[in-house]
Amino acid sequence: MIYKFKSKAAGDVIMLAPAGDALMRVLGREPAAKGIIEVASMPRAVEAIQAAIVADEAERAEAEREAHSRGANLPARQGVTPRQRLWPMVEMLRRRRAAGARDNERAWLMRLWSDNWANGEPIPERFAAGRLAADGSVGFGDNLSPHLAWSHLPEGTRSLVLMCQDFDVPGRTDDVNPTDREIPAERERVDFFHWVLVDLPPTLSSLAEGECSRGFTARGKPGPQAPHGARHGLNDYTGWFAKDAVMAGRYFGYDGPFPPVNDALVHHCVFALFALSVERLPVEGAFTGAQVRDALAERVLGSATHSGTYTLNRRLRPVRV
Repeated sequence: MIYKFKSKAAGDVIMLAPAGDALMRVLGREPAAKGIIEVASMPRAVEAIQAAIVADEAERAEAEREAHSRGANLPARQGVTPRQRLWPMVEMLRRRRAAGARDNERAWLMRLWSDNWANGEPIPERFAAGRLAADGSVGFGDNLSPHLAWSHLPEGTRSLVLMCQDFDVPGRTDDVNPTDREIPAERERVDFFHWVLVDLPPTLSSLAEGECSRGFTARGKPGPQAPHGARHGLNDYTGWFAKDAVMAGRYFGYDGPFPPVNDALVHHCVFALFALSVERLPVEGAFTGAQVRDALAERVLGSATHSGTYTLNRRLRPVRV
């Protein structure tokens, strides 16, 4: 399950289980598909999250002291720490309070969907940058941008932002793609932007399959110009290929998932659509996903997501002929 915490004062905070489950329990709730944190409860929620972070760090410090007393070193922590995972939620709640939230605030019921796969299901291979061939080899795929459609935009929407992120990319790349070992599922993970698109007009209700990408282009597709008068930002293949003499360049627009073939974790890609109160997002030039995420603060009227999974690990999926 994917948790999406929404507020008009900031961009969405998105978590995968079990991180979302753990947060719900910190807040004194059982994991559930829907729920609301009332404004009156926000200070207590912030206190509970901060207490959980402090308790985790205190437990770690005590374990390190105990290990040192025995002349040993505690192994380095694996994965994302509670502070790293939970702090965006603290910031969201603080911004909502600072914005003077009303007690009866409710999220808009925006919808985002694709005709190409059901929400949460595997992403078809033609929408990925990487694919498995019938002989078991790995290469570039069709890399089509998927069909996406949306409805129920909030009143006052002046533009839309669309982003696609993979939350499961390994934080280290030194053991990516060897065939003699796997990247463990518990390895630290980082966000990877596959698509950054801003200034879509609110009169638009869909993007057609292949409208923004029809193949993988070495050194990147041109930008920032995009269909419908919108602007494309740089995706994270820009950094991934930065030291590759053949592939280095500026990668604008959509380039789909290409996870390591030896990754033991199935990757989750989340397409997120944001309805904004401004006609033009204040980012310029060759902007990045991180810059867009920061610029969304206090400009979001509503949002919706559509997700999918993808893997190239032969152990986790059969080779498609």
